[in-house]
Amino acid sequence: DTEIKAITYHNLFVEKKDSLWSARVLCDI
Repeated sequence: DTEIKAITYHNLFVEKKDSLWSARVLCDI
């Protein structure tokens, strides 16, 4: 489910607290 995935990614980014790191992960996927 897209909504569940979005929440999962959001939680991952919040845990990392690094928007640049998050952006790199999205680019790598």
